[in-house]
Amino acid sequence: MNYYSLLNTPVIQYPSGRKIGTVSDIFLKENSTEIFGIVATNRSLIYQNRLYAPGDIIYTGTHEVSVFGPGVKFIKAPKEKFLSFRHIIGLKTVPAGSSVSIGTVKDGFFDMEAGSLTELLIGKSIADDIINGRKLLRADSITEEHGLIKAENPALLSNGKGLKALGARSSYDKNS
Repeated sequence: MNYYSLLNTPVIQYPSGRKIGTVSDIFLKENSTEIFGIVATNRSLIYQNRLYAPGDIIYTGTHEVSVFGPGVKFIKAPKEKFLSFRHIIGLKTVPAGSSVSIGTVKDGFFDMEAGSLTELLIGKSIADDIINGRKLLRADSITEEHGLIKAENPALLSNGKGLKALGARSSYDKNS
């Protein structure tokens, strides 16, 4: 499942069927691709956020996320080291040990059963995304440093289907 299909999905407590809130973020363990937990946000005055660990997540679908237990209520983010996927969106991605940008994070794909981030969807700019397409990238781990996402052992899984893949010629092509 991708991040944007999970965002704002209702979170339902099992077995009561009570709506806890909606998915507002996914936290990842730092220096890993392992999910730390999902955040359910509601309109409560005091405890607007609840964190559910992967072991508390019973079912994840595009129409609802079922969880067991009350979760951990919090006002401020937990003190453990984690990455907020909401804040990862839009950050430049570089291979660990390099400063050359691969592009910016546009979306992420998660295996909720395994409890991990599986791929990052990377793009450069709107024009480049249209012409060349976006890239699907797998990494052993990711970490955030100085506003950059460092990907350990990044592997390009695929290039998106941009206009070049369809045989269209850009106005920038010298042979046109």
